Amino acid sequence: MTIETLRRQYPFPLEKPKDLLPIDFGWISGAHNDVFSHYMKNTKIILEIGSFCGKSAKLALDSSPPDSTLICVDPWYFQLQETFFQDLDIPIPAKLPDVWELFRVNMWNYKERIIPIKLVSQMALFRIKEHNVEPDIVYIDGNHTFDGVITDLELVHQLFPKAQIFGDDWNYKNKMADVKEAVEYWAFHHQFKIQVHKNRVYRIVK
Repeated sequence: MTIETLRRQYPFPLEKPKDLLPIDFGWISGAHNDVFSHYMKNTKIILEIGSFCGKSAKLALDSSPPDSTLICVDPWYFQLQETFFQDLDIPIPAKLPDVWELFRVNMWNYKERIIPIKLVSQMALFRIKEHNVEPDIVYIDGNHTFDGVITDLELVHQLFPKAQIFGDDWNYKNKMADVKEAVEYWAFHHQFKIQVHKNRVYRIVK
C-alpha cells in the first residue's frame, strides 16, 4: 500500500458545502511562518495532527513544493464559539459554521493535495502506518492535555522514527493542559533536545 491507497480510502469530499464562504479562522504567528517556510520547503509528505479550520494546513501547503501531500488528522467534532471570533477580531456569522464544513470550504482550492482523515489521532496514525506511508514532517497541534500531547509524541516517534517532529502552542497552559510540561517530560525520557521558536512552535531534536 502507498499514499495513493491512503488517498483512496480517505478522499477529500467531492461536494463543496453550500451557502458557506471561506473564513480565515485560526491562530498563526510569525513563528509558524518562519518554521514552515524553512523546514517544509523540500518536503513531500506532511502529517498534521489537529487541522481545525485549515489555517495551518494552508500555510503548510503554501510553504511546501506543489507536488507535496498534506495528511490532515482531526475528528472535526470541536464546535466553534463566538469568543473565538471575538479573540481574532473576526465578524461573528449569523450561524456558527460546522468545523468540518468550514475546513472543506477553506481548503477547497487545495483539495487535490490533501488527505483528510476524520479520526482521533491514535487511530489515524495506525491507519497511516498500515499504508506504509512515511511522512517527512509531523506537525502536532491536537489534544493539548498532558496525556494527549505525550500520546501523540510517542506514537509518532514509534511509528515514524525518521520524521521530523514539530508542535504548536509551546506556551499554552490552563487547568487541563500544559504543552510545555508534557513535551519537556517526554523529551527528557528519550534524551531528546527541544528547540523553541518565538515561544510558540517547538521542534524535537533527536
